[in-house]
Amino acid sequence: MKLNSADFQRGGFNEEDAMHVIKSLEELGVDLLEISGGTYENIVFLTNRYQRESTRQREAYFMDFAHEIRKESKIPLMITGGFRSLKFCESVLKNNELDLIGFARPFLVEADFPKRFLQSPDSRVKDAEFDFKIKQLRDMAEGGWYDYQIYRLAQGEDLEMDYNPYSAVLRMTWNEMKRGWFRF
Repeated sequence: MKLNSADFQRGGFNEEDAMHVIKSLEELGVDLLEISGGTYENIVFLTNRYQRESTRQREAYFMDFAHEIRKESKIPLMITGGFRSLKFCESVLKNNELDLIGFARPFLVEADFPKRFLQSPDSRVKDAEFDFKIKQLRDMAEGGWYDYQIYRLAQGEDLEMDYNPYSAVLRMTWNEMKRGWFRF
């Protein structure tokens, strides 16, 4: 089961609400819980490189909440997102902070990601690079670029690693506008 830890909206779903849901899921016998978070208005997982240093040092998104879950529940936990070093991944698993670690975006940047990542204890995830001075535009370009790569894979096409990040922003904005127009 995938559960949003919080939607980051005033008066919206928060971590306390999520904890109530987790306890109910555990009672129902759910065998794995993946924690995620954010909304299109506040996408906490868009990028890792541009976060505060304290957040980067923790690496994984939602680890603080995972620690709170561990205090209250025995449900197996998984987090996808933000993991950058093999050492940190191994530490999290060894210390029983999580039961599984998920990766997504690294597979879009490196076809042989698992092999390379597991070969050296000093391995780090490679990210696509975007050189935008305006953070919001950079975040949109990154999200749009990854979105486009996933779309290509779903269509059976090869990745387009040199896809223009400006085009990614325009494509993502256009697609979101179309989705909004056709709702009515």
